[in-house]
Amino acid sequence: MNGTLLGQTKENDTIVFLYDEKANKYGFDYNGTKYYYIFNVQGDVIGILNQAGQKIVSYTYDPWGKVLSVDGSEASTIGQINPIRYRGYYYDTETGFYYLQSRYYDPTVRRFLNADTLILFDKKADLFSYCKNSPVNSIDPTGQTVLSIGLSGNATAIWGIGVSIQIVTDFNTWGIQWSHSGDNITETPYGGILDVGVGAALGIYWGADTIYDMEGYATSFGASGGPGWYVGADAIWLPDSENIFDGIQITAGGGAGVDIHSTQNQTHTIWASAPNTKSVASAVVTAVKPAVPISPVRPPHNPSMNRDYAMYKMYDSLYYKEHYGW
Repeated sequence: MNGTLLGQTKENDTIVFLYDEKANKYGFDYNGTKYYYIFNVQGDVIGILNQAGQKIVSYTYDPWGKVLSVDGSEASTIGQINPIRYRGYYYDTETGFYYLQSRYYDPTVRRFLNADTLILFDKKADLFSYCKNSPVNSIDPTGQTVLSIGLSGNATAIWGIGVSIQIVTDFNTWGIQWSHSGDNITETPYGGILDVGVGAALGIYWGADTIYDMEGYATSFGASGGPGWYVGADAIWLPDSENIFDGIQITAGGGAGVDIHSTQNQTHTIWASAPNTKSVASAVVTAVKPAVPISPVRPPHNPSMNRDYAMYKMYDSLYYKEHYGW
């Protein structure tokens, strides 16, 4: 439902996935018995607890998601039945592929099986690559890219400023963002002394995996013009990118003037349908390595559980100790 995995049924066996109030998956119900996930800071399921708080399954992966081992007292049963594995993706045990909502990813060859379903303007962009070949630093929840649509305004030769507000989506999270330029900016109008306009903007950004990759500074280069109305086009570069460019934005509306411009825009998120889990875990992982994790979730507390149990001694995850004081 809306991209959320609710459950699955195979013959007489049923799995229903468990979510908290923020739509984070924290476990599953298998034929009436509940099990709870242990996540690392990158969102990998590295273990499963039973209702008594006992660790019954352990998983290990290589950096690209290939399952290296499944261990524990129920490794051959619950360990195989559970489909949520690396980065919280859905794992098909029969093929060894991960399903990312729009296409399948093969961790053995480190590629998607089919091209990105969105048409890209950068002919050198790799439509089959996973996480821009940087799986330690990124996740790709849907296997797609980011789209935006909104309103923009600019006044180049007068103040050298621009403001826009847009609805954005990565097909997993929806949000509202606003961007502005005016500081750290270079605007060079040619063929006219005035460039003022207000219009609608449509953007596609294949260099971004989530809407949060749009935040911060980005560089654009483009041109616009028209008598009483105008049309503009900009190429976009996001920080730390190896692409020729990371996106394109088309703008049309009412205005006057002709210009060629280069700007540095700063983007902020006003609202999003899901939190930026990267910032949630950044305090824990900064000293280790950057990541875009899916936040680990504490299983329901059972007062009878032994608090000296190994899980709470931080050997599996610093997250539980840091956030819950176990």
